Amino acid sequence: MAPDLLILTEAGGTAGYGHLMRCSAIADAWGSAKILVNELGRFPSRDKLITHLWLNNPRSIFGFINDRTVLLVDSYRADYDVYEEIKSLGNKLVVIDDYDRICYPCDLLVNPGILSPSYKECIADILSGPEYIIIRREVKSVSPKEYINNEINDVFIMLGGADHSKLLTVILDVLVKYHFNINIIIGNDERAEALSLQYNIDSLKLYGRLDASRVAELMCESDLAISAGGQALNELSYLGVPTIAIQTGIDQEFNMKGFVQQGFLPGYLRSNDADIVPGLENLIMKYSSHEKRSMASNLGKKLVDGNGVVRIVEAIQSRLGLINN
Repeated sequence: MAPDLLILTEAGGTAGYGHLMRCSAIADAWGSAKILVNELGRFPSRDKLITHLWLNNPRSIFGFINDRTVLLVDSYRADYDVYEEIKSLGNKLVVIDDYDRICYPCDLLVNPGILSPSYKECIADILSGPEYIIIRREVKSVSPKEYINNEINDVFIMLGGADHSKLLTVILDVLVKYHFNINIIIGNDERAEALSLQYNIDSLKLYGRLDASRVAELMCESDLAISAGGQALNELSYLGVPTIAIQTGIDQEFNMKGFVQQGFLPGYLRSNDADIVPGLENLIMKYSSHEKRSMASNLGKKLVDGNGVVRIVEAIQSRLGLINN
């Protein structure tokens, strides 16, 4: 029997939900797990989530663990001293990292992306590669896209849980010229309501918080997606949805480069690119080809098989010698 798992992460407020999404998937696959979320902001309610400000006081997690609890940290805010203090508690420590942010004092490092850094300075055991890409069980409950329409009619947009209102304005200014039907996942009910008052477009629907399975359905109903380069991009690949990716954070760079190298993305944009408008128009033009979208859909489904979270859990338990303890 595996020991308990305690996951430390951040989400809500101004942070995106990608970390929380993949942590929730790992917690579900593990079974006996809790997630401490270092935010006062609102985020989707789940039975495994506990709001706890662990980042400024790492030793405060002591009340949540015993001597066999495995600790897993997925953070882009914690510095080396925070990880070292967590490690000093004496428990096995697993870290999720996307871009070799720091040299982590951990037992196992997991990079759940299609392309990983070299990790030349890392002394921990490492899991990396497309076989460890995390897909949530709610997303896996939806059948991947099977039919590609001849023309682009419906566009799906998901840029993460942070406020990307300025970027969204730029994107919509481009899209309205094509008369697409547009579904946008904002991830925040209040912000979705405010934006719906700002845009008076009949073909535009804005959503706040949605169940993950409903998000996946909207993805599959779309002919083209515009997405940030993290967890949502992974799920769009799994579902076989042709995608235009926009980098909204440094932690997404390796993932996006990997999908370009593998051919799922024809290229990608950065949110602060001065030429993002012609870049976006160029990618829309490329995807006007039915053949291009069909190829992207088939390749995306081959690249991500949806079993990454199971492999991560099994690898943590076996590589850290936890199964027979």
